[in-house]
Amino acid sequence: MPVIQLLQSHLPVFMLIFLRLSALFLIIPIFGYTTIYPRLRVLLALIFSLILLPILKVTAIPALNLGLLVVLCLREVGLGLVIGYGARLIFEAFNFSGTLIAQQTGFAMATVFDPTSEQQATVISQFWFLLMMVYLFASDAHFYLLEVIVRNFQILPLGTTTLQPAAVEQLGHGTSLFFEISFKIAAPIVMLMLTLEAALALLARVMPQMNVFFVTLPLKLAVGIIAIISSLTIFQSLFAYFIDDLLRFTEQILAALR
Repeated sequence: MPVIQLLQSHLPVFMLIFLRLSALFLIIPIFGYTTIYPRLRVLLALIFSLILLPILKVTAIPALNLGLLVVLCLREVGLGLVIGYGARLIFEAFNFSGTLIAQQTGFAMATVFDPTSEQQATVISQFWFLLMMVYLFASDAHFYLLEVIVRNFQILPLGTTTLQPAAVEQLGHGTSLFFEISFKIAAPIVMLMLTLEAALALLARVMPQMNVFFVTLPLKLAVGIIAIISSLTIFQSLFAYFIDDLLRFTEQILAALR
């Protein structure tokens, strides 16, 4: 009987924790990439659920019945998806900025297979993404993702949190922040390439006999490579600013869901 009572009180709590973490690991950066096997994600969610169960100190869900349990399960899945989406949105800005740069420099013709999304991506977007991951682990910023896994249960208790309209507004703000960060990263190189194209257009008017199309592509590639190498220092100085945006936006999502 004590075992049955223990299961009746703790099993629903464990199920809700597991469902929120499973939905969170489906989208959150690093854990949510397709390079992580689904079985490994389930195993990670199970391990973290077992760790968090005694830490959260939630003994039971009040007024528990089958209908309420289904509603609570769907609610926890929704919360996990929203939190994971908020954390991943800014990460995808680096991919998008690389796509913008590749289109201006001519590298968009060369695509590679992106294992994180299982789609074709430009070389520059993959370069920016891998560079961002290196800086992420070098600066220990990945520990914040682990902190989000624990803190979201402290800020949003099990069985009492609902999806608020303010959360939708914050997600809309996150979309604008996504484009803002993308354009900030790509702006120096894009402006340089637009200036180069304007100069080539003027040169074509001054020297009509010159084959501008023959000169443009290799020149843009060379200038693009030099600009990307030169922008690494700028990227390093701005990375801390982007991480602050990520931390601030994730906190805003959690506060809006409260």
